[in-house]
Amino acid sequence: MIDLTVQSIESNKIKILDVGGGAGIILKDISAYIEKKHDVLVEKNILDLSPGMLKIQKKNNPDVKKILYQDIAKNDLADKEFDLVLIIDVLEHLIEPIKSLKEIGRISKYTIFKVPLENNLLNNSINFLRKNKLKKQLKEKIGHINIYNFQSLKKQIKKHCGEIIDYKFTNVSNYYSSSKLHKQNLTFKTRIINFISKIIFKISPYISSLLFKDFIVILVKCK
Repeated sequence: MIDLTVQSIESNKIKILDVGGGAGIILKDISAYIEKKHDVLVEKNILDLSPGMLKIQKKNNPDVKKILYQDIAKNDLADKEFDLVLIIDVLEHLIEPIKSLKEIGRISKYTIFKVPLENNLLNNSINFLRKNKLKKQLKEKIGHINIYNFQSLKKQIKKHCGEIIDYKFTNVSNYYSSSKLHKQNLTFKTRIINFISKIIFKISPYISSLLFKDFIVILVKCK
């Protein structure tokens, strides 16, 4: 998706805005990849509502151009100011997702989203049996106030942000099963669920996402 974006822009410089980018590692790695593979200069820009996280991002990206302490839904950025906006594990946290999507579409030419797909059969069943406690935990512990499946997410993006150029399900069950960090903490029940999820993913990633949790990465050409 990064290659496709750089090739579509056809410029010797690409302006990236990382929204809610955590420690800034993804921005750092993507920028290094673009400069090495495509021989294109990257201008880094960051936006966040946390001054502390902006400091960490700046530390990991000392060459950052703009540091914006703003809300993506209420910003003073110019139309099409950026070639690419990164929204990585952010959309599910936003208080005004529709307004944010419209603003992202306005300020950028392309956007890459990564979003958890938590509206699935497994989560919904657990939530029902536990009397809405799972949904409450997602909101209170990790701040997920917007819950998506692929269809609802796709509909919002197409209506308010732009045209979906490419997308890919991440197969998170395979990651949990193979990652040393996560593997040692998996319960027997979770191992069984991951095993079934991986089998179904091979048949249909979309169906797997309707049954079990996954993430999706989406490349959008903004309006």
